[in-house]
This record gives sequence, structure tokens and C-alpha cells, in this order.
Amino acid sequence: MTGPAGSNADHAPGVDVRLWLQPLPVPEGLGVVATAQARKRAAATAVAARLRAELPGAELTAMRRGEFGKPMLPAPFDHVGFNPSDSGGWFLIGLAHGADIGVDLELRRPRPTALAIAQRHFPAAEVDWLRGQADLDHAFLRLWTLKEALFKAIGRGLGYGLGKACFQPGADGRLALVRLDGSAGPAGRWHGHELALGPDLVGALVASAYVTSITVHSPAGA
Repeated sequence: MTGPAGSNADHAPGVDVRLWLQPLPVPEGLGVVATAQARKRAAATAVAARLRAELPGAELTAMRRGEFGKPMLPAPFDHVGFNPSDSGGWFLIGLAHGADIGVDLELRRPRPTALAIAQRHFPAAEVDWLRGQADLDHAFLRLWTLKEALFKAIGRGLGYGLGKACFQPGADGRLALVRLDGSAGPAGRWHGHELALGPDLVGALVASAYVTSITVHSPAGA
């Protein structure tokens, strides 16, 4: 699945982002802790396999971490941004040359505490938007995945502060970052995109450069 990310008329040359979506096999019948550990190992294996396939010669054992723990590739691939996510037995990884990126993936399921979480942590404008949505659970995940992808692109994770970023719908209905407080601001430094990953998954991508195109590689039927 390939497509343009938007008009480039008002932007400098952007980056092409490639994404891979695949099942994440984890043995059944394990306890909660063992399942989490097995999923973590499977995700790490999937990350290493994709990086080796796309960046031959990359010394993955020489990767370093940023101040807040985000992994970074060593030279000569230090200009390549990558980020993984997994949820509900699925794995997603993004790769871009010349930009920091973050991705997030969430399985659609009932989330009875969604509004309470939003009221506690999200900006008021986002809570107001959520209250007006027919499918609150899906709307919440649209916001959540964009926020998490943003904070992963920044390199801080959710510790940056859920309330410091505000997404609002544009005329086309897609959510866009309209405010970002703190050292990573302003909002215009970051480019967010909601991802079409099938009926059971909600995903998002955020990059530090304008995104020219997004290509999603996924199994047939995903």
C-alpha cells in the first residue's frame, strides 16, 4: 500500500517513510509475565531482522541510546530513523532516511476508561472533541496513537506529557498537531499521519520532516 502523504507545495523536499506490518508470533498458554517477555523477545527479533534486511552492514550491536533511551543506529546509518511498535499479536516498524520518526500501533477493543483517561491527561480541546464522537473508543485510539508516535519521534516517550500535545481535526476530518508545549515545540516541527492498517488496528506515524510518501508492506489480507 503506497500513497502520497499530502501536497508538498509549501514544504521543503521531504522524506519517504516505509512501514512493515506483520504478525508477531507468541506461544499460547503462557502466563501474563511469560507472555509479555516472549512478546518482547519476538519484537526485538523482528526489529533486528528488518534492520539487517534493509540496511546491510549495519552494526546493530553498536547502536547507542539517546538521553531518554531511544535507540539510534551507528554510522554510516546514523541519518536513518526507525521505530517499532506492537499490539495484539501484530508488529509495526517504520524506517526513514533523514528524519526522526515514531510509530504506534494499537489493537481495537473496548476501552471503558478511555474518557476518564482523557479527562485526566489530555487538553480540554481534545476531551471536547472526544465527547462528540459516536465511537469514543476508536476516537480515543486515534488520539493516543498520534500522541505516542509523537513522543517516540521526539525521543522522550509518554513521560514528555500527554497534555503538552494537542491534536484537532482539520477540514478533512484528519487529526493534526496544533499545539506542542515544551522543548520539542512548536507543533510545526512535526508531521503526523494516521495510518490505514485494517479494521482491527489503529496506527500513527510522526516524523521530524515533511513526509512525501508512506509505503506500508503488509501480509495479504492484513
